[in-house]
Amino acid sequence: MTFVQLIMTGIFLGMAYFLLRVFADFGSQDTAAQFGIFAILLVAIVVFVRKMFPG
Repeated sequence: MTFVQLIMTGIFLGMAYFLLRVFADFGSQDTAAQFGIFAILLVAIVVFVRKMFPG
């Protein structure tokens, strides 16, 4: 893992966490939408990591 990959991953995870916090603050009763957003973010993180670290 290179230093640049480490920074990029940290930034990406930070953005994902920030988005989760923002959506969580919007409406606590909207659990289904939150779960959908979380699932999409999870898939995006997995795809991102797979592209960054092939193999």
